[in-house]
Amino acid sequence: MVVRVGEVSIDGSTVNRWAKATALSIEGGAFVESNGSPRQHAVQFLIMAHWLIGEARDRGRTISRDTVERRVRERVDAFPNGKPEYERELSAGYQTSEDAELEIEAELAGGIVRSFRPGNAGRATRSEIIDYYR
Repeated sequence: MVVRVGEVSIDGSTVNRWAKATALSIEGGAFVESNGSPRQHAVQFLIMAHWLIGEARDRGRTISRDTVERRVRERVDAFPNGKPEYERELSAGYQTSEDAELEIEAELAGGIVRSFRPGNAGRATRSEIIDYYR
């Protein structure tokens, strides 16, 4: 195990696979700021992804399997030759279908977590403030 995020353990082989994919992204210019090694970027992404998913879950919002599968289908449909081309693209980028699903779930969880920012909570009433400090 390289790192643990909540109940999720991230092992070395996962980090290495993501580091290869990250290295390709850095070489391709996907990362504007590429401070740190591909392995560091991979660990940062995996921690962030699992934290976002866990935080959304802790706030009572889980991402359904159906939602993730629908997003995967949308990605597959974007390829002219469908699933075979999609899978080749994943493979060429050192990713698995599970990796793509993690990216999707983290993206959706990020949207959920952002929706809980303090500005969306509304204003506390005077009685709520008094009750809080009691």
